[in-house]
Amino acid sequence: MKKYRTVFIGNRPLILAGLAKNPQVDLVHAFVMQGSLICEADCPGVPVTVCEPKDSGVVLDFLRAGGYEICASAGCPYILPISSLPTDKVFINSHPSALPLGRGINPINECIFSSHKKAGASLHYLVDELDAGDIINQVVFDVTDDIDVDLLYSFIFELECEVFFDGLKKILAADLKYKGTPQQGCGTYYSRKPGDLFANVRTIGAQKFLEKVRAFSSDSLGVRIKCDGGDIVVFKAMLIISEFINRRFNNVPAGSLIISNENFLLLRLKDGVVRIDKWVIQNHDVYIRPRF
Repeated sequence: MKKYRTVFIGNRPLILAGLAKNPQVDLVHAFVMQGSLICEADCPGVPVTVCEPKDSGVVLDFLRAGGYEICASAGCPYILPISSLPTDKVFINSHPSALPLGRGINPINECIFSSHKKAGASLHYLVDELDAGDIINQVVFDVTDDIDVDLLYSFIFELECEVFFDGLKKILAADLKYKGTPQQGCGTYYSRKPGDLFANVRTIGAQKFLEKVRAFSSDSLGVRIKCDGGDIVVFKAMLIISEFINRRFNNVPAGSLIISNENFLLLRLKDGVVRIDKWVIQNHDVYIRPRF
């Protein structure tokens, strides 16, 4: 069985461990991003270099020198200058989105509050343009209203790993000559900015607010709001559809807390009422107990 010398770059432990166990892969080096969850047990006996996410120098020196046939990127923070690297190598990248939708560094957040409402995982060839190379393998699914970023994170990287290795099989079976499929349609790009984690509850609509909360529902993010003198970080919320409750509080100003207790908050927005079930208080002038 022919083995292909492969270098790994990124932060995906499932993909690195799979490469280390693949009988057709000779993993010659792993460039691991500092702060990732990758450990030596993921690739026993393989030389590992821990890299700063903003310093690509050591990686590019290795890639320019050769000594490999496949460069497998998965969670790599660098835009590799493919046109200036050896042309006899195969450069592939794993990306947790339905390319060309969700290019950039935060596609899992973007797929929820975007208009396309598509998520997935893609394995593609690398080109100079970000996440724009031909598709080798891909799975796409709809983002329905019951999906938030917590749920996506619970399985998206396992899906990404499956897509990667199904695509790698195609490449190896074709002795590195597999031709991908050009990406179809206009691409979308998203990189999270600090302002994206804020919502003005006096002007935002209920649907947009709920999409934003779903997109940033993980405990490390949340959506920051100001109401009734308090700074609140929201992680879980739902729309109140009761006609009685909506009529009852129809005249309350947008941005007002209608009810606050230890179990939930009821927030009036300009076009509806939402119930907040998970939140913390950053600082406040009124007493509201955090709820997890």
